[in-house]
Amino acid sequence: QVIPLYRKLQDAGQIEISTTPFYHPITPLLCDTSIARISTPGMDLPKRRFSHPEDARWHIGEAIKYHQEQFGLAPRGMWPSEGSVSDEALEIMASSGIKWAATDEDILFKSLAMQGTKRKAVSHPDRCLIYEPYKFKKGSKSLSLIFRDKNLSDIISFNYNSWEQRSAADDLMMHFRRIAGNLKPGADKPLVTIAMDGENAWEFFADNGRTFFESLYEHLDDDDELEAVTISDHLGLGGLKRKTLNTVFPASWINHNFKIWIGEEQDNVSWDYLSTVRRDLVKYTKESEKDGEGKSESLRKAWREFYIAEGSDWN
Repeated sequence: QVIPLYRKLQDAGQIEISTTPFYHPITPLLCDTSIARISTPGMDLPKRRFSHPEDARWHIGEAIKYHQEQFGLAPRGMWPSEGSVSDEALEIMASSGIKWAATDEDILFKSLAMQGTKRKAVSHPDRCLIYEPYKFKKGSKSLSLIFRDKNLSDIISFNYNSWEQRSAADDLMMHFRRIAGNLKPGADKPLVTIAMDGENAWEFFADNGRTFFESLYEHLDDDDELEAVTISDHLGLGGLKRKTLNTVFPASWINHNFKIWIGEEQDNVSWDYLSTVRRDLVKYTKESEKDGEGKSESLRKAWREFYIAEGSDWN
């Protein structure tokens, strides 16, 4: 009953449903494993450089197709697996029709420092910078980038479960008001984004956090200054200026690097296995096509298993 309910809420405009690359790969690493050295200079890398942006495009395209089948329309937004982004991965999302993607605040601060617009962005970050969407533009394609408030997301994930739930909802509302009070007068409508792993939070709340949710939504319904919006609704507001990011710091939302999935000996071995298997699959596919057979059912299944093996949890 869950998917039909979500579709009903989506069609009523109450929620927006985003998607994620199909088998949960770290798409920047599929595009180019060497990019891991930007966040971790000197990291040991696999013997073979894995660089297959076409695989990242498959996972993104397959996710969009599946989402459309389930919910009746294509997704506008994407949460990249583990919040992992790079210029090349974002370009593929934009060219696939994705209108917005979300990731972690630390990636914004490091991206601004890379771009040279905010040289103190990493050491002394201005937290007000995270409460506005940015425009990522590379070549002819662009999309909006949203950055989560890591502090609020972590408070909900790891602290509020030990609170009385109504008090926790009150406290979160206080944080929202404090953010509003710290913004410059006349600032464009700010957007506070909370992004978190649901399985890391609600199972530790009484009744899966139901009282917390109901109290929070009741507060939002009754508040004249704070409003719950979908990201696409916020992006559709007229007259809002968007700062442009010409480059993004390649990393995930875990410690703004890729060390969970590459760099350790066993991880690097798995990437080398992946390279070997992919090379063999391409060879067999070409031989099959040369013989006029096209892709056999067993070959299609092999490719499917290969795409599964690109998923992040293998590492």
